[in-house]
Amino acid sequence: MFGFPSETLEEAQRTVDTIESNSELIDSCYLSKFSMKKNAIVSENPSEYGLTNCRMAGEFLLDNTFNSSGMTAEEKRAFGKQFRNSYIAKNIRRLWPYLCLDFEYLLLYVSLFGKNKVKNYRLKNPPDSVNGFAAFL
Repeated sequence: MFGFPSETLEEAQRTVDTIESNSELIDSCYLSKFSMKKNAIVSENPSEYGLTNCRMAGEFLLDNTFNSSGMTAEEKRAFGKQFRNSYIAKNIRRLWPYLCLDFEYLLLYVSLFGKNKVKNYRLKNPPDSVNGFAAFL
């Protein structure tokens, strides 16, 4: 997870650096952006976490909006996109990271082929780029 209210871009990058420097120990990772859900501890005490201008998203919506001293919404979007593209590019021959980005595909492939086969599978002809992967499936 990244984008906790007070987390800076530098702190988020340190998390990525840790993942990358330990890639031989980490089979996959899933990028999740922090969101303040209704009835979460953070939403019950927003000032304790440095949040200001907290607004309920609506009666039937789960996420609340807020301002914080950490990354802006745009920085979070850009960081997430950059990490996703970088992670896939570095693991372009492996199927597992792609499937972890789209959970429904992961469940389908694991149910059909088993976890070990999917985890250890290597693409014989990987796409030329991260963007080419969508057409590859």
